[in-house]
Parts: sequence; C-alpha cells; structure tokens
Amino acid sequence: MPTLSNDIKSKIAQQAATLAETLFSGFVNQAVQDGNTFLQQTENDIATWLEDLKQGDITQKNFESLVRGEKDLAEMQALKQAGLGQVAIDTFVNGFIQIVINAALGAIHIG
Repeated sequence: MPTLSNDIKSKIAQQAATLAETLFSGFVNQAVQDGNTFLQQTENDIATWLEDLKQGDITQKNFESLVRGEKDLAEMQALKQAGLGQVAIDTFVNGFIQIVINAALGAIHIG
C-alpha cells in the first residue's frame, strides 16, 4: 500500500499550521488535528494517484481533481466542536487540500 513520504507529510503539516494560524489563531491545534485525521484517511489514495501521475497514467489535472474529490472526507470534528462556523471550516479545508496538492506535486518536480 503506497504512502506519502515523510518529507511530503512534513511540508503539509508545516503549511497547514501556518494556514490555521492565519485563519483562526485560537484554534491551531484543532485545525492541525483535523488536517492530520483527513490526511490519514486519504493518504493511501493520494499516494496511489501521485504514483499514477509519476508513471504518466493520469494527468496533473486528473490528480488535482481526485484529491479535491476527497473533500467530503474532511469532517473537521475538532473545529466543529470548537464552535467555528462552516464557512471558516470550508476555507481551511480548501486551503488544506491545496497544500496537499502543492506538496505532492512539488515532490515530483524536485525528486
């Protein structure tokens, strides 16, 4: 079962924390926790699609679309329990997914 490299996961974690600090300064831990949960749920699929992209089996556009399609799995329970509104949570989810895409694609281009 494919997994994302530690380098990719580290970049995602760092950038997600920065995004959370920007969006909701008092709820960084909850945002990071929710981001980690989402990544654990989707990591195998994302790693598989990344491998497919490396092999030329899918396009970059396909890869991005597949990752964005996982958005429904982002439950963000900790942020909801903290009382944040859905619009704020959706903003974080969209940003987090873009971070995942950029980190994964960056790994292909440099490695």
